[in-house]
Amino acid sequence: MMTEQIEALIGAVIIIVLGVIVGIGKGDFLIAGYNTSSKERRERVNIERLRLLVMVLCLAIGVVIFISSFSSHSEAIATSVVVVLTVVYLVLANTWAKRK
Repeated sequence: MMTEQIEALIGAVIIIVLGVIVGIGKGDFLIAGYNTSSKERRERVNIERLRLLVMVLCLAIGVVIFISSFSSHSEAIATSVVVVLTVVYLVLANTWAKRK
């Protein structure tokens, strides 16, 4: 294995582990924006749904990085997939994860 592949695999594992930590409820402080919000703003967020979204996003990005580390021509595809996943996450985090 090349050094770049090893680095990509380590990065993928770290992202997946962070996603699992957030998913089990021990990493709310890792969610950007939520950890710095006031108590009133936190009450307007459905944290269970937000955790699920962050976990799925981290797992998906970790898998994309893992898979792309084995192919030398997949950087553009992996970048496109990550951008699409991030946009979907942002839309869902601002709609589905809000308390009504």
